[in-house]
Amino acid sequence: MTDTVTQRQLDHALRQFERLENKDITLEELKAALNYQAAQILSKQHLINFTFSKLITGRFIVRQTGRLPLTPFGQQRLADIKMT
Repeated sequence: MTDTVTQRQLDHALRQFERLENKDITLEELKAALNYQAAQILSKQHLINFTFSKLITGRFIVRQTGRLPLTPFGQQRLADIKMT
């Protein structure tokens, strides 16, 4: 059975990465509140500078791949969200 991720969940996860970029939350707080399926999709869409590796135990390894949490595409998507 696959889990369906909604656009609302994707947008919420993206906002959490914005909060990390703005230093409103720590990486540990982000990890605790994160929907990892949504975050993986954001990563594959090049909206965030993170990779996620799922371990056999079900836990995730999170790695930041860029200097900032959000890519320019992620910043643009946030601007689009805020306009609606």
